[in-house]
Amino acid sequence: MGDLTRLRQTCQLDNLLLLARYPRVLRHPQLLSNFATTLLKWPSDSPAEIVSGGGQNDKIAVVSVKNPKPAGGAIKLTMDRLENNANGGIWSGTNAVSDGTAINEPDPNKLCQIRSPVSVKGKGNAFEAVIGKVQVLDHNYNSIGIADAHTASGVEGNGNLPFSTSVSYTSTFKNGLQDGLVVLYSYSNADGSIAGIAMSKVLLT
Repeated sequence: MGDLTRLRQTCQLDNLLLLARYPRVLRHPQLLSNFATTLLKWPSDSPAEIVSGGGQNDKIAVVSVKNPKPAGGAIKLTMDRLENNANGGIWSGTNAVSDGTAINEPDPNKLCQIRSPVSVKGKGNAFEAVIGKVQVLDHNYNSIGIADAHTASGVEGNGNLPFSTSVSYTSTFKNGLQDGLVVLYSYSNADGSIAGIAMSKVLLT
């Protein structure tokens, strides 16, 4: 795959992850909240603020976004510069997590190449052994695979517990690789809305 093709795929994926050519755009809270409305289906007025970084010469930014509904969840989105270019480089969303929620495999700190079925491991806040759903998303955020995330067999109850599952998916690219996401969603027991997220950016085969 050529560099230009790869760059186009990366840009497509990151447009909804608050892709920004200029640092001043990153500092616009309304644009930052678009992440929550797209992947989490949260209200468009979800408040967002930069926790750290995001300046003209920074290579990393951490952004906090909160669901304004009563007992709504909160996420932290980590972004870095494409190709580590701090001189006006493109901001690329690389990770998003909620408190107590994590994906450890595929490693969110590496751009792992995966194939179907993919093994997914992590932790989440369980209620009666149910943690949430794991989805594989293609470069357009279409869900191409889904599986339940629950505690290990014989482990019941509530609390922050590990999970392991396998997700089968069908890539929307017939040939070659495409950028994608492995995402863990947790849901509110009150209204069924998405309460939390953990994600790992991957290359789909």
